[in-house]
Amino acid sequence: MPSIPMFTLEAWSAWTPACQSRPDWQTWVDHPKTELSEEKIEPDVRDIPMMLRRRLPPLARMAFRAALDVDDNRENMHLVFASRHGDAGITPAILDDIAKDQPVSPAKFSTSVHNAIAGLYSIHTKNTAPHTMISAGQESFAHGLLEAQAILQEDRHRSVLLVYYDIPLPKFFDSFCNEGTASIAIALLMSTVDDTSHQKMTLTSDVSVSQPPSVDPVLDFIRFILGRHPEWRSPIGQRNWICKQHV
Repeated sequence: MPSIPMFTLEAWSAWTPACQSRPDWQTWVDHPKTELSEEKIEPDVRDIPMMLRRRLPPLARMAFRAALDVDDNRENMHLVFASRHGDAGITPAILDDIAKDQPVSPAKFSTSVHNAIAGLYSIHTKNTAPHTMISAGQESFAHGLLEAQAILQEDRHRSVLLVYYDIPLPKFFDSFCNEGTASIAIALLMSTVDDTSHQKMTLTSDVSVSQPPSVDPVLDFIRFILGRHPEWRSPIGQRNWICKQHV
């Protein structure tokens, strides 16, 4: 029976309007009943050149902030970006322009494309390695982890930066999907380096009886890496994603 590939979580960062640093997240996980605020707070991106900064909508700024906080500029690092909905909030504005026979803003259209943030990030960081964009419904975060793990299994000398991000859908989409989604961006710097100071993990999945999905798999993952849970489980329909830490 083949062994399960293992990866090392070298660093991570996550951004929400309520939690923007490791101490913030530790305080949140130590007080489980605390709800995350959805105040209209944008991340500090003053370290990004103004010409690019002006092009970044709020979702892109979240993703950039989380990614840049762990990106150590290592050469040839594969990028995996994942998002269930992407910046779907831009779409109604584009459709409204079309309905009114108004010209569509090139800036709006260019950032509405699902892989736009990944492309802008690779340009900003001058990263010429391949990048992958994942969108897999409720399993988008899990499939992002799976893609990163597969890349590391294929090339154990490569590092991977996984960036997942999402924001609540506008009311325009309520008739299609009205599930509550938190505003969040998380970045995981993953490799196969054998270092006891970092968390070593495996990702697997099994088929189980149908069960309700996790309320928010990303927040559950943060609880897991901060030691609140012994493992991460994300049930989606009849599939159960499992991430375990190994000593």
